[in-house]
Amino acid sequence: AWGEESLGVGGEEAKASLHALRGLAYYGDGAIILNVLRKMESRDPKVRDLASKALLLVAEAGDEVAIEGCRNLLSHANPGVRISTLVAMGTMKLPHDTNRRIVLALSMCLGMERLHRVRIAALGELAYVARPSDPLAVEAAGERVADKDPSVRLKAIETLAVVSPPHPDP
Repeated sequence: AWGEESLGVGGEEAKASLHALRGLAYYGDGAIILNVLRKMESRDPKVRDLASKALLLVAEAGDEVAIEGCRNLLSHANPGVRISTLVAMGTMKLPHDTNRRIVLALSMCLGMERLHRVRIAALGELAYVARPSDPLAVEAAGERVADKDPSVRLKAIETLAVVSPPHPDP
C-alpha cells in the first residue's frame, strides 16, 4: 500500500488529509472519490499533483465509482493525468470479475493512445493487474509488439512474458 511518505507529500496537514481520504474511501464514500476525480481535471498542476496522489489512496478501495471515474480519465487531454490514472487503476484491490473491467479499460487505452509513454504505462499496469493467461491481456500486449515505438515494443514483450500462458517444455 502507498504510505504518505512514499507519495512525497509534505506537511502534517496534507498527510492527515490523505489519511482521511483513504479511510473514507474504504467506507464507501463515493462523494470523496468523485471529488478527487474532479480535482484531477484542475488546470493547476499543483492541485492535479496532489489529486493524483490522493487518487492512488482512494483507488485502493476499488469501488465502482473509482473504476468508472478512472476509466473516464483515460481520455483526459493531459498525459500526466492519464498516466496517474493508469497507476491508480493498478492499485485497485478487486475480485476477479471486476478486475476484468480494469483489463478491458487498459486494453482500450492501448488501442487509442497516441503517446508512447502512456502506452508503456498502460502495458506496465496490464502486466500487474491481469491474471496469467488472460486472453484479453495477451491480445492487447501482443498487438503492441508491432508498435512503431521500440520502447513500447520492448514493454509489450515484457508484458507478454507475464501474461502469456506458459508453454509446455519440449
